[in-house]
Amino acid sequence: MSPRHRIRTGDHGVRPVLVLGTPCTGTAEMARAVNLLGASLGQPGSVGKFSENKELRRINQALLDVLGGDWDCPPVMHQGWTRGPATQVVTPARARAAVLAEFGDAPVGVWKDLRACLTLPFWLPVFDESPVVIFVHRHPVEVAEALHNARGFGRAHALAIWERCNHDALMHAAGLPTFAIDHQTLVEDPAGVAKRMVAALDGWDVRFDRELDGTDLELAPRDRFHRAPDLARFDDPVATAEQRELFRILQDVEGASGCFALPERLPGPNPISLELLALAGRVRVARHDTIATELAFDQTAGSRRRLVRTFLERTLPDRVLPRVESAASRPRRSTVD
Repeated sequence: MSPRHRIRTGDHGVRPVLVLGTPCTGTAEMARAVNLLGASLGQPGSVGKFSENKELRRINQALLDVLGGDWDCPPVMHQGWTRGPATQVVTPARARAAVLAEFGDAPVGVWKDLRACLTLPFWLPVFDESPVVIFVHRHPVEVAEALHNARGFGRAHALAIWERCNHDALMHAAGLPTFAIDHQTLVEDPAGVAKRMVAALDGWDVRFDRELDGTDLELAPRDRFHRAPDLARFDDPVATAEQRELFRILQDVEGASGCFALPERLPGPNPISLELLALAGRVRVARHDTIATELAFDQTAGSRRRLVRTFLERTLPDRVLPRVESAASRPRRSTVD
């Protein structure tokens, strides 16, 4: 990294910059932009294709596994869950060790993982420095279509994921320095978004040696394969009233705030959405159980075959069960006709 991109911060450990948002919102581009400013993504072998840190993602995944869910079937996380059984299995000490191993003495580390929308309360006491949040949100119809094409998710399931991730990200960002941006703005004015983001980080004591042009951050828009008919409206017949209300609130969530506050009280999820995610969780468990059962059966079948063969070899004459010659004892075929 060129010295002109070096970040100047205090000497109190890594300053985390967390990029939160649902899938297909531009979080990878935002994480890469912060990385180009000089923030570390982690050890080279740990950085995935979309700028995610695989080691920290494994800890998030382990947390959700213990709680009985995943990013596509978020579990119910009751108040106080960070002091419950899940954090006895996946301990804060393990998470802290991973942060130190990944970011070392880097002054700033940037981390993008949609699971962090759900698990952020677990990480807050792990970090030495208060994190900065970059929150990207996108029209729910576009997210639903992207998830359908990429994963085959039904529309109601995809909207429930959109609702839960955005709801939790907003709740957990409260009180933290937060830069929020709409995906459409990112597509239409990437250079302007980059400049505003740099200014926000500078205001939160994440400073740079020089003011960078926004084009240096490679926040160029990608091809958009999914477009909502009207970005100002969300009247999908599958959507719940709570999801439409959350969309309305998100319309006013944009810009920088040194201490993010919810614009208004967020609606709780509709029981139908909760049931959809719970059903997805049961399907996930059933799928994992099926895979585990098949593996166990294959291993057992193999053991039985070996036991049967050993029994036959020891009890029957060679003429009944001839031994197979080793390759070394077989005569070689001539390569000359």
